[in-house]
Amino acid sequence: SDGRSLNLRPPQSDHVKQTLLFGLGCQHVDIRNVASSVIAATSVSVDSLQPYLHIQQWPELVPALLNFLQLDMGSEEGRCRID
Repeated sequence: SDGRSLNLRPPQSDHVKQTLLFGLGCQHVDIRNVASSVIAATSVSVDSLQPYLHIQQWPELVPALLNFLQLDMGSEEGRCRID
């Protein structure tokens, strides 16, 4: 290893963003927790951990988060199902 970190670039970073937002909508709390932890660690990272996952490069993040807040969290309808 040369000590450099792996930086995701489009279109891979776009796929990761979509997957993380999908994970936030899952019925399984563990998946939601992992997705939210990754989003929290990368979207506001001071050291630009993943520049293409930073909130400035992710205009759909805040609207998606607001949408999740508005959903009835007691409802399982519309949530992903992983068996």
